[in-house]
Amino acid sequence: MDLSMPNFFLYRVSLLPRRWLVVAAVLLVAVSAAPIAVAQTLARPGWVGSGLTPNVWWRHAFVYAVDVRTGEGLKGVASQMDAMQTLGVDAVLLRGLQGTGEAGIDPAAGPMEDFDAVLVAASRHSLRVLVELSPKATTEDVSGVARFWLSRGVAGFRLVAAGDSSTQMRQLRELAKNYVGERVMIGDAASAGGAGPQLLLDASIAVAPLNVAAIRTALEKNDAMNRAGGGVPMLATAEGAGGGPEFAKVVATLLLSTRGGAMIRAGQQGSDQSAAWYRQMSTMQHSNTTVRTGVNAMLNHDAENVVAWVRRPQQAVSYKNPAVVFVCNMTDKPVTVSLRPDMQGLKLKGNFMKTVLRTDEGMGGVSLDAVKVGPYGVYVGELKY
Repeated sequence: MDLSMPNFFLYRVSLLPRRWLVVAAVLLVAVSAAPIAVAQTLARPGWVGSGLTPNVWWRHAFVYAVDVRTGEGLKGVASQMDAMQTLGVDAVLLRGLQGTGEAGIDPAAGPMEDFDAVLVAASRHSLRVLVELSPKATTEDVSGVARFWLSRGVAGFRLVAAGDSSTQMRQLRELAKNYVGERVMIGDAASAGGAGPQLLLDASIAVAPLNVAAIRTALEKNDAMNRAGGGVPMLATAEGAGGGPEFAKVVATLLLSTRGGAMIRAGQQGSDQSAAWYRQMSTMQHSNTTVRTGVNAMLNHDAENVVAWVRRPQQAVSYKNPAVVFVCNMTDKPVTVSLRPDMQGLKLKGNFMKTVLRTDEGMGGVSLDAVKVGPYGVYVGELKY
């Protein structure tokens, strides 16, 4: 008997009862067709409709944006997947990929084979691939280039609009319905129009230099968008903003404590130490239900140059389901703030905080009367009583 794999498989199948022969044949066809379907499946692990998860993947997505016209192009993106996964990223957004023609790939990014390699590498790292579209006018038909990328297996688009993008966003949303999996459309919060992308990108969270009152206002606006429904807010820093490397952990906290999504640009994560903080924040945002979906209340400590807020669980606050408090020092000197009046004003019981994350080396609980935070430091704690 020939025991080579294909023949031996067929020999074993021939011994099955007749009712199982059809099942075996279907499985054999599915296995042989797998390379054809790779872009339609592996690029989006655990998508809605796969039976693996009932939740949309993009609602709390952490997106890493890379300009593929710089550095090693698409080849460089594929080689950075380990680092992105370590950072806690959910998806990579390829910028500068769209060129001329329906295929829409800029020669500076590399050949299409390099794009396919990015898809495969992303799949192996449980990351999704998004493509940025930058039409020159709001009247431009984006359906052709979008259809091309959707067929290649991308998980969605960021549409950079020159004005009211409602018509183009409608084209993208309608096209996406024809493809397997949960595709996401990201629009700019300022120009989303009536069509409504799933994610609304707001890049006003941090400007250089960082302004405490402006940041608090931006976070309050983010909360209002969340309460209003429709598109989910997605925070980012403006191009060239962020306040410098010393602010890296503060910016990471502002972005990744959101109840929506967050986007950073390649290199924004800074040093290895700052990148580790991004990872910690991403892990907390994905694992802590109160942080991810709770009710937010901003605390006004502008006078101390501190951005602070409390996140309460959607259900009643209890010892097992405590509120989570965030304190960010926006100065180069240590600060001490009292949060007891804030908690009393919100009718939250508590005497101290159990540390969840902190940027310094401190240990143990922290009194509400004296929350000490180092220069450009962050403290995150659960309210206990």
